[in-house]
Amino acid sequence: MALEVPPRGAVFEYPYRWAEEAAQGASPDGRKDRTVCLILAVALSRARHVLYLLAVSSKAPREGQVAPRVSETERHRVGLNRYPEAWVYISEFNRDVAEESFYFEPHARRLGVFSPAFVLRVARELASKISLGTARSVDRGD
Repeated sequence: MALEVPPRGAVFEYPYRWAEEAAQGASPDGRKDRTVCLILAVALSRARHVLYLLAVSSKAPREGQVAPRVSETERHRVGLNRYPEAWVYISEFNRDVAEESFYFEPHARRLGVFSPAFVLRVARELASKISLGTARSVDRGD
């Protein structure tokens, strides 16, 4: 039976591992669960899906980080009312295989789903960063 993968734009908690943590050799588990957005799920087969997850944070990006700001409408849509502001980080992402993951929980409570227009905008920006080689990938298949 195939695993149910959340829709594109789904926002939920996941032990996101920042690229900086990975580079420093920090625990592969991630320091804590963080709010993430599933920006893309690529079906390699009916039973294997590669997930591309982006961190969503209430902290503005630091120098060297790229993160589009989430509008108030989108924040409310996904239940991030506790954040006065939010950003989706596209300068890095976690890559995880859903069916083999120690971290992805397919039945995790979803906070909400970003609009298709916002997801498309973020996905295009991420694709551009990936094609330029400026987005850092953290492979969670550790």
